[in-house]
Amino acid sequence: MNPLLPHLTFLLIPLLLPSTGCAQASKKTQKIDPRLAVSYRGGGVTWQDFHLEIARRYRGRDFAKKGMTHLIETRIVAIESRKRGIEADKLAVEAQIQQVRQGLASRKKKWEDFLQERHLTPESFREVVKLSLNTGVLVRKDLGLEGEARPSEHKIQLWMSEKMKELGVVTDVTKLPPDVCLRIQGREIPLFRLGESMARILAPQDKKRILREMAAYRLLQEKARELGIQIEEGDLERQLEQRREEFAKRPQFAKQGVKLEDLLHAQGRTLADLTQGEVFRTNLLIQRIGDRLYPMEQIRAEYQKDPAYWRDRLGPSRRTFRLWIQGPPRRTRADAEVYLAELAKKIQSQQSFQAMAREYSEDLASKKLAGDLGFLFRLHARYPEKLTKAAFDCPCGVFSPKVIEESGGFSLLMVSEEKAGPQGEDLWKAIRRHKMTALLAEMIENHQLLYHLVR
Repeated sequence: MNPLLPHLTFLLIPLLLPSTGCAQASKKTQKIDPRLAVSYRGGGVTWQDFHLEIARRYRGRDFAKKGMTHLIETRIVAIESRKRGIEADKLAVEAQIQQVRQGLASRKKKWEDFLQERHLTPESFREVVKLSLNTGVLVRKDLGLEGEARPSEHKIQLWMSEKMKELGVVTDVTKLPPDVCLRIQGREIPLFRLGESMARILAPQDKKRILREMAAYRLLQEKARELGIQIEEGDLERQLEQRREEFAKRPQFAKQGVKLEDLLHAQGRTLADLTQGEVFRTNLLIQRIGDRLYPMEQIRAEYQKDPAYWRDRLGPSRRTFRLWIQGPPRRTRADAEVYLAELAKKIQSQQSFQAMAREYSEDLASKKLAGDLGFLFRLHARYPEKLTKAAFDCPCGVFSPKVIEESGGFSLLMVSEEKAGPQGEDLWKAIRRHKMTALLAEMIENHQLLYHLVR
C-alpha cells in the first residue's frame, strides 16, 4: 500500500472512500459558467447554493461529521503552518504525488480517473499533499518526535485534539449563528464551507438527485410568479406551525414531550436549517400551485370519470424487493434461470433475500438498497407494468422462487408488506400530488438540465 495514503487519512477522508465516478450530462461543446453545478434553459444552481443546501439538509449525519472533521483539521493545519512559517518542500510534494501515481499504476488505475472520481484537479490534490506533509512536521515538533518517521494516526489525533482546545473550536449548533458551521480562533466559518467538505463524500447520483430537486424548486418559483402566487413569511410561519402540530401528534414524541426543535438539535441541525432549506419551501410551493391548478372539485370529477385509472396508480401498494440479473447477450434464458434457481435455494427470509440482493443483484441502483424498490402501485411511473404485475402476483411476506422475465434480464421478487390506498379527502390530495409530480417532471424535461459535476 502506498505509504502516503494512511498519513493522509484525516485530510483525505473523501479520497479514500469508494466512488462510482461521474461525468457531465452532456458532451456538447459549450462554455460553462464555473459557478454552476447544474444549468438549464433560463437558469441554474450555483455550487455555493448547492453546498449550503446539503449542509442544511444533512448537518449531523455521519458523512457530515466526516466532512466537519476534514474541515476542522484542514483549518488547524493551515493556521499553524502560517503562524510558524512552515511550507512543504516542493520536491517532497512531487515525490509523494509520484508515489501515489505509481501505486495507482500498480493496481492498473489511471491517475486522471483517480482525480476525476474525487472531483479534484492536480493542483487541488497537490494542496492536500502539502497539508499532509505540513502536518507531519507540526506533529513531530510539538510532540518531540525525532527523525523523519511519519507520525502515527494516534499521535496525529492527539495533536489535533490539543489544538482544537487551544484554538477554541466550537461546532455546537446552539452556540453558532444559523449560517455558520464552525468557530475557530474566534473566526466564524460559513455553513456552505461545511457543504463543500461534505460534497466530496456524496456519490454522483446523490448529487444529481439533490441538484434536480433544487432546480425543481427554482422552476416552481417561476411557475408561481406566472400564476401570480406569492409566498409570504406568514405562509412559512403557518407551515412551520403545521409541522410542529403534526410532530407533536406522534406518540413516540408526545409521550416524552419532545419538540420539533429538540429533535433537530439532537440531529445536529437547527430550526433555520429546516425553514431556510429548499425542501421546506418547495413543499409549500407545490401545495399553493396545486390548489390553483387542480381545485378539489376538478379532482373529484376526474376521479369519477375513471376510478380504475386512479386505483391502479394510487390504490394498494406493495413493498417490493428485487434481485435482478442480466439476460442475453450476457446469459441465455436457460443460464439465467439456472443461476437464479441456485441463488433462490439460499433464501429463507426477507433478511436473507436482502443479503443476496446486496451481493448478487446486477441492478446497481437497488443493489445498494438491498434490492428495495419501495412501495409499488399496480401502474408505476418508474417501473414497467410487467414488473408491477408480478409484484402483485407474489405472495406477501413469503419468498417465491418464481423467475420473472423483464426487459434485458430476469429477477426474483419478494413482497414484504401491502398498504391500502388512500380514501376520501386523502385520495383527492394524493391525486393532486400525483398531477403536480407529473407537471414538475415535464417542466424539468422541457428545461433540459445539464449537470457539471466535474470541474
